[in-house]
Amino acid sequence: MALVPEVKCPRCDRRYMALRTRCPYCGASRRRRTGKAAETDNAMWKTVVGSALMLALAVAVVVLIVDARKTRNAVAEANLQAEREVQDANLEKTVTSLAKEADDYLAEQQAQIQEETGTDPSQQEEEAAPVIPEIPIESVKLYIGSNELGKSNSNNYDYDIRVPLGYSYTLSYTVVPESRQEGTEAVWSSEDTGVVSILQTGKITGMKTGVTYIHCKVENAEAVVIVRVS
Repeated sequence: MALVPEVKCPRCDRRYMALRTRCPYCGASRRRRTGKAAETDNAMWKTVVGSALMLALAVAVVVLIVDARKTRNAVAEANLQAEREVQDANLEKTVTSLAKEADDYLAEQQAQIQEETGTDPSQQEEEAAPVIPEIPIESVKLYIGSNELGKSNSNNYDYDIRVPLGYSYTLSYTVVPESRQEGTEAVWSSEDTGVVSILQTGKITGMKTGVTYIHCKVENAEAVVIVRVS
């Protein structure tokens, strides 16, 4: 049976779709229906309404199935998450328990050693730590600004400089090896402060004409300068 039934024209006896109100062939109206035509129209509308209801029912069933699947997936995901949380909690408890057992065992061993030897094992470990000796300073170099002082060939002093009377210069130093430079502190001294005065900053001043020696000592290393004031 077709979804939309046909009706017969009361005038020309031709058949056409029941959705039309007039015959497409002769234009006759369907108002003057016979009982059979009215029955056909009722059957048509019942078919249309039934088809619509079936379609709506099918859509509702599909929606229910989709919602049911979503709900099932959500429940499964929640259950899986809960299982993971339980597993993580159990693992954390296990790790904490093992760590506590290890600490207890170590404390027990240390207590046993201390009881047998009368010493604290932790102190023994600290005392047994090797002491790395500090590298000694080999020599001291002196500078005015960025220029090293003039070297001397004498065995009595390392540097030889001239200072005009009344003039001042500031000396600086470095040590060998250079890795010991940081944290070092020099001690400056003059053998005759009447000829050359010196401050602990390394500043020297020619006080009167003459010759004297300046010493720069850093730990066990020392540099000696002969200063000639004229």
